[in-house]
Amino acid sequence: MKIQPGSAFFIQFITRYRHGNGSFWQRVTTAARWVGTRSAEIGDGFNQEAAASVVAGLAIHRAEKNYARDVIRWIDDTLIKFASKFGDYVQEDPSTFRLSSNFSLYPRFMYFLRRPQFIDVFNSSPDETAFFRLMLNREGVVGSLIMIQPTLLQYSFEEPPIPVLLDVSSICPDVILLFDSYFYVVIHYGLKIAQWKLGVYTN
Repeated sequence: MKIQPGSAFFIQFITRYRHGNGSFWQRVTTAARWVGTRSAEIGDGFNQEAAASVVAGLAIHRAEKNYARDVIRWIDDTLIKFASKFGDYVQEDPSTFRLSSNFSLYPRFMYFLRRPQFIDVFNSSPDETAFFRLMLNREGVVGSLIMIQPTLLQYSFEEPPIPVLLDVSSICPDVILLFDSYFYVVIHYGLKIAQWKLGVYTN
């Protein structure tokens, strides 16, 4: 039987787990969805941070059995399909391509996912690779996103800390930059701040 566009269907998620008291529990969650090629509900309810975390887990699973270049190609293909389905554009005119705000960060996450040590294991020992992948799999959305796309915060005397781009243009003489990649934290002092620390501006 073919389901007609616009009609509803139901998905059930059945989760069975062991409770803290030792007994087994089973939880059933039922969700209703509507058939359509580009349902507005998908865009309204899309969580790009959670989606990036899930895709990262799938990519790591693929990396266990495939070469890094094949996994990166799979990430690229997935992103292309995503953009063609949810992007607004005129065919044969790349300058018209737009993504709504609910989808705009997802391509950036995929760009950074291609780069770290979770996929490309060059210059990493098997133990390091296993450790990094284990940490990504066990972390929640917030922690895994920091691993995928490290954060860079700018501290200054004039304003509260603000996130800035991971780019050399963020380096300024009168600010402090804090880089957090989950595994490492690096602090960069601007030239004036460094001189102040050394006592040049004490008097």
